[in-house]
Amino acid sequence: MSINKDLDVINEERLKETVEHIRESSAKGRFVKYTSLYQEPISLNDREIEGFIEAIDSLPDYEDIALLKGKEEKYYYSREKMTESYAKMVYRVEENDLIKLMAETIRRESEIYPRPTAVSLFYERPFSFSDEMIKTFVKNIQEDAQFSDIKESKATNGALYLYSDKHLTEDHAKALTEWIEVIQYENP
Repeated sequence: MSINKDLDVINEERLKETVEHIRESSAKGRFVKYTSLYQEPISLNDREIEGFIEAIDSLPDYEDIALLKGKEEKYYYSREKMTESYAKMVYRVEENDLIKLMAETIRRESEIYPRPTAVSLFYERPFSFSDEMIKTFVKNIQEDAQFSDIKESKATNGALYLYSDKHLTEDHAKALTEWIEVIQYENP
């Protein structure tokens, strides 16, 4: 049974399976790449992919499916299962734009919360950076003029945090760093 005469290149069941796969992947913090639509478990052909694209662009049942276009790949995700903010982070990881991802994360946390960002955050998903990557990125951020607002703050326990001086003063960042790492645990 086809969805409508314009979308008869992909049947309704295959379309629902594809969208459900995107939603499940999004719930796990992952994109579905355009090129993976040709592979298991989806295995669509060219005509079915055209029908899929037409359906998600035109049918209200699939308006949660979003597309991000990279340099060489397209990424699908569900806005119901993944926030736009998290999707942007996953996108930067997929596109290997990791220094910019780190800087954007630091700036966003400094502005929105406002708080400095623990460098240890970058060991976690979606970043999954290694020690060497983090050391290199911190060094590069400190040496690159486009990141001149990114500054360090260290707690007395040695924990390293980064913040944007566009949004936090040095004193505020240092006080928050010390509170997060040390003082809150010393107070009952």
